Amino acid sequence: MVDGLSRAESRGRFSMTNRQGGDKLILAVDHGTSGMKLALVTVCGRVKETRFEPVETRHLPDGGAEQDPEHWWSALCRGSQALLAKAHCRGSEVAAVAVTSMFSSTVAVDREGKALANCLTWMDSRGGPHVRRLMGGFPEVKGYNVQKAARWIRVTGGGPSLSGKDDIGHVLYWKHEMPEVYGKAAWFLPSKDYLNLRLTGEVGTSQDSMTLFWVCDTRDPYDIRYDAGLAEAAGIDLSRLPPMHRSAQVLGGLTSSASSGLGLRKGTPVVVGSPDHQTAAIGAGSVLDFDGHLYLGTSSWVQCTVPFRRTDVLHSIASIPTAIPGRYTCANEQDMAGGCLEAVARLVVHANAGRSGAPGPDGGCGEQGPETEPVRNTRSGPLQLIGARAGTRRLRSPSASAPSRISMPDSSGWPRKPGPGPEECCLHRGSTARGRRWTTRVFEGHW
Repeated sequence: MVDGLSRAESRGRFSMTNRQGGDKLILAVDHGTSGMKLALVTVCGRVKETRFEPVETRHLPDGGAEQDPEHWWSALCRGSQALLAKAHCRGSEVAAVAVTSMFSSTVAVDREGKALANCLTWMDSRGGPHVRRLMGGFPEVKGYNVQKAARWIRVTGGGPSLSGKDDIGHVLYWKHEMPEVYGKAAWFLPSKDYLNLRLTGEVGTSQDSMTLFWVCDTRDPYDIRYDAGLAEAAGIDLSRLPPMHRSAQVLGGLTSSASSGLGLRKGTPVVVGSPDHQTAAIGAGSVLDFDGHLYLGTSSWVQCTVPFRRTDVLHSIASIPTAIPGRYTCANEQDMAGGCLEAVARLVVHANAGRSGAPGPDGGCGEQGPETEPVRNTRSGPLQLIGARAGTRRLRSPSASAPSRISMPDSSGWPRKPGPGPEECCLHRGSTARGRRWTTRVFEGHW
């Protein structure tokens, strides 16, 4: 029961058209690092109107990068109301709500669904020491105990990043450094599922959202489940992780308070949804086997859909669950792309103001793989993102003054499909990809 609305009522079927005969609309929410991107999209896929609401990231010493979940909710409600007004639409014309959000960004909530602390975003590395302690030990290769690594790879297809930026690192940080938060937490939720909780009053997640907690058995893509042995080894209480559902299922209906805040009808179905990596693939149209896309936003990645689960330990590439039933997605990521432009802009403003030194905490927080190295902020080269030292193809940075490179390992052991040229490549239009000059420079550097 949600605000007096039964699950059956909230999950009722709806027609493809409204009473006036036009296509019904879906409120699509893309919660990214820079803010809330909202769109009204018809059930046939036509974008009617868009809206952006910025969200601030708070950078802290020792690798902290937090966002306030209350700011998310305010931005979502404000953006939804403004979007409806801009599109001259009534809330009753919206047939469903679907949310995607940052991967590996974690919120601790109590039994009332209230956030106990700020969200630890995908850039937060303060859990690193605890992950390294968990995964290390003789005999060790690249910081991983051989037996532990083999166990994790066998079950999950990968393993915790030693950077501490994964969800498991965030939970371990709360457990060891903020026990008052850990002790009160009823649930540790991915950011998408926190927003869904605020929308529906229901606790739940998608199977692909839980990948970076690294306690899921992903060997059968049709039956992904928590693994009690890995959870025990990591020191994570499974009772504090949300129940998993399929991404396309309906989690519940909008509560009275949520419907009032968003300007929508009470009981409007809310889909479980999927994280940004997985939804980017679907949005880019790369849904068939070996279809790929390049994403350019605050961060950047190259990704494709594959029909198998395979792990390349040497290059830190793995197949992880996706929203597409029975399929995995293979990706390699560079955590700072368009974010470099923001950093350069800050430096320019800082210099024009006649100040010396760096403009406060560094917003570029390095990359997750294949090798984790810190970002350096210097006057001559603001951001230098380091990838693998060998076997890479380099992509030019969006800015000549912010050099970076993304690793494209030559993993000859993986099945290959003849790839497209730049004119045929399916590019997901992240916030940076909207600029043709940036995408052109990327392609020039790769092909």
